[in-house]
Amino acid sequence: MRNYTLLKRINSGYQPFGIAADDGLYIVAVVNANLSPEGNKPHHSTNCGGRNGNVSFIDLRTMELIPNLRSEVTVFPYGATAR
Repeated sequence: MRNYTLLKRINSGYQPFGIAADDGLYIVAVVNANLSPEGNKPHHSTNCGGRNGNVSFIDLRTMELIPNLRSEVTVFPYGATAR
């Protein structure tokens, strides 16, 4: 029998929308849509309309965000995958 217990809450970013795990590197990538004006201000502006999203990364060994590792991506990133 499995016991699904919340171990920790991690604030991965504003409006998380997609997730991908790389078990070999012990990293989880979280894609944040960041659509609302209340979200993080994008570093770059876009001609596409809307706000750029971003990807934050979690170290599975420490269950913490990886410091200084965050990527800005296009408007409304739809998902993530690991290979």
